[in-house]
Amino acid sequence: MTKSKRLSLQVIAHWDAEARVWWAESDDIPGLVTEAPSFEALVDRILEVAPDLLKLNGVAASDHELPLHVKAWRVEKIRPTRWALTKR
Repeated sequence: MTKSKRLSLQVIAHWDAEARVWWAESDDIPGLVTEAPSFEALVDRILEVAPDLLKLNGVAASDHELPLHVKAWRVEKIRPTRWALTKR
């Protein structure tokens, strides 16, 4: 999408249960590869690196603010013992 037509940016955040970190990917921000121990820290990190990545890749003008939508995916397992305790 051209600089003038981009209205917002989308980032997908994923939880890595084994590594216990959030990591992010985005088709809208070329080169975005980052992770953090919490969702809030991940958003802060994205906000820190995104302007430079966008400028370096010619995706958006550096003087133009764009909304950033961070969608999170976290999958956990409900263990039967926990479920039985909360069912009462």
